[in-house]
Order: sequence, then structure tokens, then C-alpha cells
Amino acid sequence: MITMMFASDENGLIGNGDDMPWHISSDFKHFKKYTTGKNIAMGRKTAESLGKPLPNRVNYVFSLSKTKGIEGGVKKEDGWIYIDHPDLLWTADNEREDFVIIGGSQIYSMFEQYSDRILWTEVHGEYKGDTYFKLKDEWPRKVKLGEDSEGRCTFWELTR
Repeated sequence: MITMMFASDENGLIGNGDDMPWHISSDFKHFKKYTTGKNIAMGRKTAESLGKPLPNRVNYVFSLSKTKGIEGGVKKEDGWIYIDHPDLLWTADNEREDFVIIGGSQIYSMFEQYSDRILWTEVHGEYKGDTYFKLKDEWPRKVKLGEDSEGRCTFWELTR
């Protein structure tokens, strides 16, 4: 199963430079709950913004520059697994395991059509930033998973 996980404000804002435009404790807990122990995949810019691999997860990074000239398009380095093509997520070792796609906007756009589920944090209000993502496909089933106790965000699960 491929799950995309992201948070956005009312305008589809997901980032500000290499940071998040908001810091909501319950959103971080929600992210941790659904990614710990999982394979996560992200773009190079998202990995750089994290600074180091997230603990208790297998951290895949899409990067043409890190895999340039590497036979097979896979490079393991400092806890990261760099790959140059989405098909390389599935190897003999992890054939068709679940993956959580965690950003950024280009990676979300690339994976939306292949995703089975979306875990979306709807951040209430409008924030300032420079990176946006809005879903292109129709996601007919939408289930409310919960809300932040302070009313700052709502957690949703979208499926086809």
C-alpha cells in the first residue's frame, strides 16, 4: 500500500523554505504514529530539511544527484537509502511493502495517482510560505480521524 501523508493550510500551503509554516504538537504526534516502523520516501529537499534520517523508519530519498553513476541507481549512506527511480522502492528484500510518502510537493504530484490512501492534516487558517500542493485526483471516501484539542487542525483519511 502506498500512503501519502501531508499537512496543508486552507490554501494548500505545505512548506516555507526548508521548514513547516506551523508547529502543532498533535500533528507531529499524528505523523509519528503513522510513520514509525514504516518505510518512508521523500524527495531530496525534504531529506535535507530533516537533516538526518528519522529514527525507527527506513528512509528512502529520491535523488538523481546522489545516485549519478551508481550502477542500479541505489546508494546507501549515513542511514539514508538514495534511489533514482520510484520502481526501486520495491526490491527483493521489501517486495510490495507499505510505503508512506512524506514530501515534498513534486514527490506528492508524482505519487498521487499510485497512492491507495492519503493521511491529510487540514491546518486551519492561512499561513505564509512558498511550497504548495493540492490534490488533483478525486478521493471519494473521506473519514475524519480526529481533531487537535486546540482546534488548530483536523486529521483526515482519504481513500478511493
